[in-house]
Amino acid sequence: KKRIFKHEVKHEEMGELFWYWAIFSVLSDTFNDFKSFAEALPEADQKTMELIGGLSGGDAVDFIRFRMFKTEDEMRSYVKERFAHPELLEVSEAGNMGAVEALRRRCLYVDLSEGRDSITSSPEEVTEADANEWFKIAWFGQEYIQLANKVWS
Repeated sequence: KKRIFKHEVKHEEMGELFWYWAIFSVLSDTFNDFKSFAEALPEADQKTMELIGGLSGGDAVDFIRFRMFKTEDEMRSYVKERFAHPELLEVSEAGNMGAVEALRRRCLYVDLSEGRDSITSSPEEVTEADANEWFKIAWFGQEYIQLANKVWS
């Protein structure tokens, strides 16, 4: 039976915020490129140009998102290839699968057997690769907190 931990929910939420940041960032740039291309056309349709010129922010992102991609997965694949920080999206995906929480618990806590009569693993048994991955995730968490404080302060 799967237990839900507060940290697991937090990792999923943080991961989705990374995705929202990536989607907005990449699709905003894509929209600006599209707008520049459309404005450079020698015989641009005036109504189309007025529509494009009136879009910005979330409306511009939605214009690209819902006209350029058939599925959410196709759009996320496009974004991941072009996002300046793809490692954040890898952390996001690990958070959604529960892997971040599993790694956190493995690196920070002693695991007891089901009967709670013996130790099955402890932080001393964590591999160097797992420790480095946890430090990377913890660093991203700190970066996220700083970004959130700037945005919401």
